[in-house]
Amino acid sequence: MNVVYWIHLKSDLDISISGYVGVTQYFDNRMRRHALARGHSHFARAVRLHGWSNVVAEIIYRGSRAECMNTE
Repeated sequence: MNVVYWIHLKSDLDISISGYVGVTQYFDNRMRRHALARGHSHFARAVRLHGWSNVVAEIIYRGSRAECMNTE
C-alpha cells in the first residue's frame, strides 16, 4: 500500500499552494529521512527555518502506486 502525504505548517490550509506533497510506500521511514535531511533543497531549508515542531505530516490518500502518483 502506498500513500500520498502532505507536509506543511500548522497554519497552512491549502494543499495546492503550500507545503510539500509526496508519495511513499513506507511513510514512517520516509518521515525519518525527511527529518534527518541536511541538504539545501527548498524543503530542507523550510524545515530548518520553521522547525519540525511547527510542521504537520499527514496522509491524505492510500492506494496503489499508480493511484497515488495520479493523485499527487
